[in-house]
Amino acid sequence: MIRVENLCKSLHGKTVLNDISFEVASNEFIAIIGMSGSGKSVLLKHLAGLMQADSGTIRFEGKKLNDMTTRELETLRSRMGFVFQNGALFDSMTVFDNVAFPLKERGGIGRTEILERVQGVLDQVGLSDMGHKYPSEISGGMAKRTALARALICEPDYLLFDEPTTGLDPIIRKSMLKLFKTTQARLKSTGIIVSHDIPEVFDIVHKVALLYQGSFLVFDKPEALLKSKDPIVRQFIRGDIDGPIRYN
Repeated sequence: MIRVENLCKSLHGKTVLNDISFEVASNEFIAIIGMSGSGKSVLLKHLAGLMQADSGTIRFEGKKLNDMTTRELETLRSRMGFVFQNGALFDSMTVFDNVAFPLKERGGIGRTEILERVQGVLDQVGLSDMGHKYPSEISGGMAKRTALARALICEPDYLLFDEPTTGLDPIIRKSMLKLFKTTQARLKSTGIIVSHDIPEVFDIVHKVALLYQGSFLVFDKPEALLKSKDPIVRQFIRGDIDGPIRYN
């Protein structure tokens, strides 16, 4: 479904992505992990067509992202559900209107159907009675679930999560990760999650990619990373202070 070939990107004179190549199969769910500022979110934004690479190609179902017309790109994005790191909710809209926004933008859907679909997805994420609230009136965990509901409302073929559990307490975080997995499985979506939730995120994905110094140091099944003898992989997964990874 997704194929990335030799992707390169520099920002402010610094190489962020360096010759990255990988594939994500249909219905597969992968995690991208790595140090803060390593380019994980930048990579995800390239996949969503929000940033353009210096070189390399991204293909969706065999079609090059850069070769898509404006209409084709809009169609692709309409098939994506993107959960931003900070939720990116509209403060002036209620929870209900935030979730309904993609449906209204798409058009051609009646008020009754919008009401039913929004209420249905709010039920799925445990926000049945929160539709009338504004983002400022709900907790951080509820805001994250609202963002997830908005991403799911159009039943996307692709799910992209950018550190969606940042700032949540351990119980809510685990609950959210489980919800991501069940949702991805139910929709049979192709999913990518950028996360620092190690090792919890390993329980919900098929493969894990470790982004290090602009490249994928490893891209394999979670159990392979957990058993890895590579000192960088071991240090990062364990969170050890001592090791080859150095923070400036």
